[in-house]
Amino acid sequence: MENEEINKSILNLWEKSFNGNSMVYAPLFYGNFIKNSILFVGLNPSFSKEGFDKILRDTEYENINPEFFYKWSNISKDLNNNISKCIKIEKYAVDKYNRFFQPLKNIANKVNLLFQHVDLFLYRETRQEDFKKSIFKNGKDGEINKFGLDQVDIFKKIISLVQPKIIIVANALASDIIRDQFKNLISDFDNKKGFYWLLQDNQKVPIFFSSMITGGRLDKYSRERLIWHITQAIKNT
Repeated sequence: MENEEINKSILNLWEKSFNGNSMVYAPLFYGNFIKNSILFVGLNPSFSKEGFDKILRDTEYENINPEFFYKWSNISKDLNNNISKCIKIEKYAVDKYNRFFQPLKNIANKVNLLFQHVDLFLYRETRQEDFKKSIFKNGKDGEINKFGLDQVDIFKKIISLVQPKIIIVANALASDIIRDQFKNLISDFDNKKGFYWLLQDNQKVPIFFSSMITGGRLDKYSRERLIWHITQAIKNT
């Protein structure tokens, strides 16, 4: 299994939490990480049958029904084989889902870094309001439940493994949660440098907090400013 340490942690959490539940989707599993990269962080993996159909077109998985395949009750029947399929499909997504990944690729190319994308949470859900029900104790906001905190712990391990040069949190809710959950490790805003610092494994890593930057949400002038700030951050590390 690729990325065995992280994927076993994810697998153990889903087995503990859902035990073959037919209503929930399988989590996001990861291929091997790209280290010393620009790390883009989203909130959680969405689920769109139409999106998966486009990603799987002209691949060996084009006959897969995503709504059936990604059900946890199905994935859990043949974990080794199905997790490998999930990881390969995610790689196809990076290559083919340009509406989401091309803006990230463009930014990484401009600053001469490879990129890695991960999500703070691993629970597949498209609507953010529905997603909140899975991680907040009251189903809306505020205190994160045990299931959510366990995913945050996995995310912390991911950062240690990626050892990123720069972190860009590209979701407003994810930004708020990371600021709260990492509050003892994140500096106040550095007014001289123009970003925050995350203390990770005795290293200071520049971290930017943002709303979404994909799907046309970031205009070209804001993108220019972000690229300039990232370039300055690289010079200061």
